[in-house]
Amino acid sequence: MDLKNGSVVTEFILLGFSVGWELQFVFLVTFSLIYGATVLGNVLIMVTVTFSSTLHSPMYFLLGNLSFLDMCLSTVTTPKMIRDLLTEHKVISMWGCMAQMFFMHCFGGAEATLLVAMAFDRYVAICKPLHYRTIMSHKLLKGFAMPSWTIGFIHTMSQMVLTVNLPFCGPHIIDNIFCDLPLVIKLACMDTYTLELFVIAGSALIYLFPPAACLLYCYPGHCETKIIWRALQGSVHVVCPHHCGHSVLWAKNEKMQEAMRTLWFQKY
Repeated sequence: MDLKNGSVVTEFILLGFSVGWELQFVFLVTFSLIYGATVLGNVLIMVTVTFSSTLHSPMYFLLGNLSFLDMCLSTVTTPKMIRDLLTEHKVISMWGCMAQMFFMHCFGGAEATLLVAMAFDRYVAICKPLHYRTIMSHKLLKGFAMPSWTIGFIHTMSQMVLTVNLPFCGPHIIDNIFCDLPLVIKLACMDTYTLELFVIAGSALIYLFPPAACLLYCYPGHCETKIIWRALQGSVHVVCPHHCGHSVLWAKNEKMQEAMRTLWFQKY
């Protein structure tokens, strides 16, 4: 026994993409390009929002924060996944696995909360345009940003504080390309049924409660509720780090494109 919690497992094997080398090379190129585009797009958005004088509205402040979270979430697992495509033995250390799950749930919880804040911002802009500047003040924006990080941290701590002390003494193969909390818990040498329910309940709370609270705030205005529901549809999901970040799609916004052209090419 080499860990205080009684575990004998020091690393996990990630099955990942168990395919031939030809397909692995295709995946390597594909995910490298997607990850590169995700990071570059988010960096461009953050720099543009920070330095462009035309994007100092509440919506773009929240977008800059979302881009940072999106980039961090993608970076938690994707570089390791890309590196594993180059190796035959795809392993991750015990504590590397724990760190991966910790940051995934931290950034994911924070991003889900921030998406609800962005939905509320659009609700105010559409339904209460004359009071928009008064409601969406700098104080409220900071109140959105800081709690999103706090909620993400509390969410991940509530799940990891029990997981990190589980005894792992048997199978150590994870049928995934990264450390997925439910799959890791199943490998523990004890009955984890109660813990699995707790993880599911915790995830449901973080991803469903903020949107539900937002909907209740808008009720009983039927039209307003429909608007906020449409805006919230993008936030009720488990954030997947292996695709182009949804904040990158904002680069297609005409105002964002104009600000990028002005900022990056004004010298020319």
